[in-house]
Amino acid sequence: MLSKPAATVSQVFHNMQQVIANFIVDIVNVYWYNKDVLKIEKGGNIMNIAKFNKSSLLFTDNERFEEFKTLEQLFKEDGSEKVYKVNGVYIYTGTFGKGCFIKSDGFNITLPTHMVETVEGIRSDPESVQEINDGKVGVTIYSYTLPDKYPDKMFYSINFTTL
Repeated sequence: MLSKPAATVSQVFHNMQQVIANFIVDIVNVYWYNKDVLKIEKGGNIMNIAKFNKSSLLFTDNERFEEFKTLEQLFKEDGSEKVYKVNGVYIYTGTFGKGCFIKSDGFNITLPTHMVETVEGIRSDPESVQEINDGKVGVTIYSYTLPDKYPDKMFYSINFTTL
């Protein structure tokens, strides 16, 4: 004679869900910390989950410019004495890897790729960011050559200056 099953598959599945839910509640306690930062305590370790939020904008000048000018173009227009105000420094990833640019007054200045590491350093340095936000940073453009590798080519880069 066949005996009646103790529980249906549906009941077993429901019971497993309850056990798992209770287990998660026992292991992970979620609570609000300092009114607006959600923290998760797991196994005695506290993680600040808010670190994954997008922070406020790094630079205070939020105006966007569509126009990009090259260092060569600006150098030919204004020479090496012109100082361009820096309102922000930015990094992007394009088809050929990372690139960077400066937001100046009314336009963006495309920087050479060897400046990406410098721009990353500036963006991660609160003092440098504050100086840019305070309007105290500018750049000048200089030209240079690499006669051994490219004897007939002129290159351009920048020097930072205090305004």
